[in-house]
Amino acid sequence: MKRKKLAGRTRARMKLPRPSLKVMLSLLVLISVLGTAAAVHLPWFFTARASVGDTVTALNAQIVDRTTRELQANLADAEAALDALRTILFQRVVSVEDVAKREFLFLAYLQSHPSMSWVQFGWPDGDFFGAHKVEDAYVQMVESEYRGADRPARRRIDHYSVSEGDIWFERREFADTPFFAPDEPWYPWCRTW
Repeated sequence: MKRKKLAGRTRARMKLPRPSLKVMLSLLVLISVLGTAAAVHLPWFFTARASVGDTVTALNAQIVDRTTRELQANLADAEAALDALRTILFQRVVSVEDVAKREFLFLAYLQSHPSMSWVQFGWPDGDFFGAHKVEDAYVQMVESEYRGADRPARRRIDHYSVSEGDIWFERREFADTPFFAPDEPWYPWCRTW
């Protein structure tokens, strides 16, 4: 008798409720929608990741190429300006000792070459003159007079504002400085020109 009861219980447990047709169709629709979404999304996802990597690589190459060309153009412009300035000074079209004409010449170079921020000249005796474009509308004329190893050089800085193609004097300041033109890193290179 116990066997019959046990067999009846096992059969009862094994008997699972059958899902209705509505639930079966809903599961089938859900599985097909998820499968379709995965079939569309996964290839798109991997393709998009590869495309983004390729796009970033191409953009980086373009940026490097354009920056290199622009830098080379700026350097060529600076070398051409240096050659022209050297010719003007060495042919004595403008005397390097004529302060007013020298300032005008250096300022003209700064205005005609927007990528340049300094035009400078150093004498072997330690003196120095330079025009410095601090910003588009502001220029400094800097002159240092070397007074010997036992005394600091005397620096004069004239500040100008630039407007409508002309410069306007704002102020002048003086300071002592240990500056000696031949000790500057650019000086030996400039002497070769």
